[in-house]
Amino acid sequence: LPHVPGYLPGIDPERFLVIRDDTLFRREEIPIWYEMLESLAVSSDDMLTHQGAEKVGFVQLYRQPNVYRGKLVQIAGTVHRATYIHDQGGNAKVPGYWQCWIQPTGTTYVIVVYSLAMPNGFPAGDQLQEEVQFTGLFYKRWAYMAVDGMRSAPLVLARRGTWSPTAGPSPTRL
Repeated sequence: LPHVPGYLPGIDPERFLVIRDDTLFRREEIPIWYEMLESLAVSSDDMLTHQGAEKVGFVQLYRQPNVYRGKLVQIAGTVHRATYIHDQGGNAKVPGYWQCWIQPTGTTYVIVVYSLAMPNGFPAGDQLQEEVQFTGLFYKRWAYMAVDGMRSAPLVLARRGTWSPTAGPSPTRL
Protein backbone atom coordinates (compact mmCIF):
# COMPACT_ATOMS: atom_id res chain seq x y z
CA LEU A 1 0.00 0.00 0.00
CA PRO A 2 1.56 3.34 -1.00
CA HIS A 3 1.97 5.88 1.80
CA VAL A 4 -0.63 8.66 1.70
CA PRO A 5 0.64 11.99 3.10
CA GLY A 6 -1.10 12.97 6.35
CA TYR A 7 -1.76 9.36 7.36
CA LEU A 8 0.32 6.65 9.03
CA PRO A 9 1.86 4.03 6.74
CA GLY A 10 -0.65 1.27 6.03
CA ILE A 11 -3.67 3.55 6.32
CA ASP A 12 -5.80 3.99 3.18
CA PRO A 13 -8.16 6.96 3.65
CA GLU A 14 -10.49 5.55 0.98
CA ARG A 15 -11.37 2.79 3.46
CA PHE A 16 -12.97 5.37 5.78
CA LEU A 17 -15.97 5.68 3.48
CA VAL A 18 -17.59 2.71 5.29
CA ILE A 19 -17.46 4.46 8.69
CA ARG A 20 -20.70 6.05 9.91
CA ASP A 21 -20.77 8.54 12.75
CA ASP A 22 -23.31 8.41 15.59
CA THR A 23 -23.61 4.62 15.34
CA LEU A 24 -22.44 1.70 17.44
CA PHE A 25 -19.62 -0.39 15.97
CA ARG A 26 -20.77 -1.75 12.60
CA ARG A 27 -19.59 -4.95 10.92
CA GLU A 28 -18.39 -3.01 7.87
CA GLU A 29 -16.08 -0.94 10.08
CA ILE A 30 -14.23 -3.82 11.74
CA PRO A 31 -11.49 -4.26 9.09
CA ILE A 32 -10.45 -0.60 9.20
CA TRP A 33 -10.58 -0.70 13.04
CA TYR A 34 -7.93 -3.44 13.02
CA GLU A 35 -5.88 -1.79 10.24
CA MET A 36 -5.66 1.36 12.32
CA LEU A 37 -4.76 -0.51 15.52
CA GLU A 38 -2.13 -2.60 13.71
CA SER A 39 -0.64 0.54 12.16
CA LEU A 40 -0.37 2.07 15.64
CA ALA A 41 1.12 -1.15 17.06
CA VAL A 42 4.03 -1.12 14.59
CA SER A 43 4.64 2.64 14.91
CA SER A 44 7.28 3.78 17.37
CA ASP A 45 6.59 6.51 19.89
CA ASP A 46 9.16 8.65 18.05
CA MET A 47 7.39 8.12 14.74
CA LEU A 48 4.04 9.16 16.22
CA THR A 49 5.65 12.20 17.84
CA HIS A 50 7.32 13.31 14.61
CA GLN A 51 4.21 12.86 12.44
CA GLY A 52 2.94 16.20 13.74
CA ALA A 53 -0.30 15.28 15.49
CA GLU A 54 -2.66 18.23 15.81
CA LYS A 55 -3.70 19.13 19.35
CA VAL A 56 -7.48 18.98 19.31
CA GLY A 57 -10.37 19.11 21.74
CA PHE A 58 -13.84 17.67 21.96
CA VAL A 59 -15.53 20.31 19.80
CA GLN A 60 -13.17 19.88 16.84
CA LEU A 61 -13.55 16.10 16.76
CA TYR A 62 -17.28 16.16 17.43
CA ARG A 63 -18.19 18.81 14.86
CA GLN A 64 -15.69 17.88 12.14
CA PRO A 65 -15.28 14.08 12.14
CA ASN A 66 -14.62 13.90 8.40
CA VAL A 67 -11.74 16.39 8.68
CA TYR A 68 -9.92 14.34 11.34
CA ARG A 69 -10.90 10.75 10.47
CA GLY A 70 -7.81 8.54 10.35
CA LYS A 71 -5.45 11.39 11.14
CA LEU A 72 -3.12 11.72 14.11
CA VAL A 73 -4.53 13.88 16.86
CA GLN A 74 -3.34 14.71 20.34
CA ILE A 75 -5.81 14.99 23.22
CA ALA A 76 -5.29 15.69 26.90
CA GLY A 77 -7.53 15.50 29.90
CA THR A 78 -8.64 13.57 32.95
CA VAL A 79 -9.30 9.83 32.71
CA HIS A 80 -12.32 8.96 34.83
CA ARG A 81 -12.64 5.33 33.77
CA ALA A 82 -10.06 2.88 32.39
CA THR A 83 -10.88 -0.77 31.69
CA TYR A 84 -8.88 -3.43 29.86
CA ILE A 85 -10.90 -5.30 27.25
CA HIS A 86 -9.77 -8.63 25.80
CA ASP A 87 -10.45 -8.47 22.06
CA GLN A 88 -13.08 -11.00 20.97
CA GLY A 89 -12.42 -10.53 17.26
CA GLY A 90 -9.74 -13.19 17.07
CA ASN A 91 -7.04 -10.85 15.76
CA ALA A 92 -3.74 -12.25 17.05
CA LYS A 93 -1.96 -8.91 16.55
CA VAL A 94 -4.45 -7.10 18.80
CA PRO A 95 -5.16 -9.23 21.89
CA GLY A 96 -6.88 -6.37 23.68
CA TYR A 97 -6.90 -2.68 24.54
CA TRP A 98 -7.71 -0.19 27.26
CA GLN A 99 -10.98 1.71 27.00
CA CYS A 100 -10.48 5.12 28.62
CA TRP A 101 -13.17 7.72 29.20
CA ILE A 102 -11.51 11.12 29.20
CA GLN A 103 -12.83 14.53 30.11
CA PRO A 104 -10.76 16.85 27.93
CA THR A 105 -9.20 19.86 29.59
CA GLY A 106 -11.68 22.73 29.73
CA THR A 107 -14.92 20.81 29.01
CA THR A 108 -17.53 18.61 30.64
CA TYR A 109 -17.85 16.27 27.63
CA VAL A 110 -16.00 12.99 27.05
CA ILE A 111 -13.71 11.49 24.45
CA VAL A 112 -13.35 7.71 24.41
CA VAL A 113 -9.87 6.32 23.72
CA TYR A 114 -9.06 2.70 22.92
CA SER A 115 -5.35 2.36 23.68
CA LEU A 116 -3.17 -0.67 22.99
CA ALA A 117 -1.20 0.01 26.19
CA MET A 118 -1.11 2.28 29.20
CA PRO A 119 1.88 3.60 31.14
CA ASN A 120 3.34 1.26 33.78
CA GLY A 121 1.44 1.52 37.04
CA PHE A 122 -1.62 3.19 35.55
CA PRO A 123 -4.68 2.29 37.64
CA ALA A 124 -7.80 0.60 36.31
CA GLY A 125 -11.27 1.45 37.53
CA ASP A 126 -14.26 3.71 37.14
CA GLN A 127 -13.55 6.36 39.79
CA LEU A 128 -10.27 7.76 38.46
CA GLN A 129 -8.91 11.31 38.35
CA GLU A 130 -5.72 10.80 36.31
CA GLU A 131 -4.22 13.32 33.90
CA VAL A 132 -3.31 11.68 30.58
CA GLN A 133 -2.32 12.68 27.09
CA PHE A 134 -2.84 10.49 24.02
CA THR A 135 -1.58 10.74 20.48
CA GLY A 136 -3.71 8.56 18.28
CA LEU A 137 -5.92 8.20 15.24
CA PHE A 138 -9.42 9.64 15.20
CA TYR A 139 -11.86 6.86 14.30
CA LYS A 140 -15.44 8.15 14.50
CA ARG A 141 -18.11 9.86 16.53
CA TRP A 142 -19.29 6.76 18.38
CA ALA A 143 -22.76 6.12 19.80
CA TYR A 144 -22.98 4.62 23.27
CA MET A 145 -25.67 4.03 25.89
CA ALA A 146 -25.47 6.50 28.78
CA VAL A 147 -27.59 6.52 31.92
CA ASP A 148 -29.99 9.00 30.29
CA GLY A 149 -30.11 7.38 26.82
CA MET A 150 -28.03 7.27 23.65
CA ARG A 151 -25.18 9.75 23.31
CA SER A 152 -22.17 10.04 21.06
CA ALA A 153 -18.54 10.90 21.70
CA PRO A 154 -15.38 11.18 19.62
CA LEU A 155 -13.45 7.90 19.60
CA VAL A 156 -9.65 7.83 19.22
CA LEU A 157 -7.40 4.80 18.78
CA ALA A 158 -3.99 5.14 20.43
CA ARG A 159 -0.77 3.21 20.96
CA ARG A 160 -0.06 4.33 24.54
CA GLY A 161 -0.90 7.25 26.79
CA THR A 162 1.48 9.45 28.71
CA TRP A 163 0.56 9.91 32.33
CA SER A 164 1.15 12.43 35.06
CA PRO A 165 0.37 10.46 38.22
CA THR A 166 -1.86 12.23 40.72
CA ALA A 167 -0.16 12.65 44.07
CA GLY A 168 -2.52 11.44 46.72
CA PRO A 169 -2.53 9.89 50.16
CA SER A 170 -0.79 6.58 50.61
CA PRO A 171 -3.18 3.64 50.56
CA THR A 172 -4.17 2.35 53.97
CA ARG A 173 -3.33 -1.27 54.60
CA LEU A 174 -5.98 -3.32 56.33
